[in-house]
Amino acid sequence: MLPLPKMNPKGEAVVNIDYGKFFLFGILTVLVIIGLAIYSYLLSYEILKPYLVEEIHQPFIIND
Repeated sequence: MLPLPKMNPKGEAVVNIDYGKFFLFGILTVLVIIGLAIYSYLLSYEILKPYLVEEIHQPFIIND
C-alpha cells in the first residue's frame, strides 16, 4: 500500500521538490545527448570516409 502524502492544514497535498536532483538529471541528460551526437558524427564519418571526394585546389584561369 502506498504511503499517504503529507497534508497541510487546508487538506492540500504538500510536495517537496528536490531541485538539486532535477538540476543534476538535466545536466546528465544534456551531456549524454552531446556525447551521442559526437559518437554519431564520428561513426558516420568513419563509414563515409572512403566515399569522400578530396577537393583539388587549382587556380581558375578564364583566358587560356
